[in-house]
Amino acid sequence: MPSALKTGGNFMALQIIAIYFFSDEILKSFGLHDDKQVKMTTAEVITVVLTAALFFHGNHRCTASFLKTHRYIPNILSEGHLNYRLHRISEEI
Repeated sequence: MPSALKTGGNFMALQIIAIYFFSDEILKSFGLHDDKQVKMTTAEVITVVLTAALFFHGNHRCTASFLKTHRYIPNILSEGHLNYRLHRISEEI
């Protein structure tokens, strides 16, 4: 269990929401928009990765499970597809 949940889930929740918000805003500032058919937005992919780094020691699988279970991101991609989408994000972002 992430240490932030032990000390106060509200702090973790606020950080996850902030990560998503700023990821989405940065992508918009670059003029990047997702296709309407994608199951998971690029901002959501970035949110999984940064949340994993902050709270789950970089474990994307546990992070994806947590975010889906707690309804932050209900349409999580499989581990392979998530990894594929992650590597398609420009290094400039």
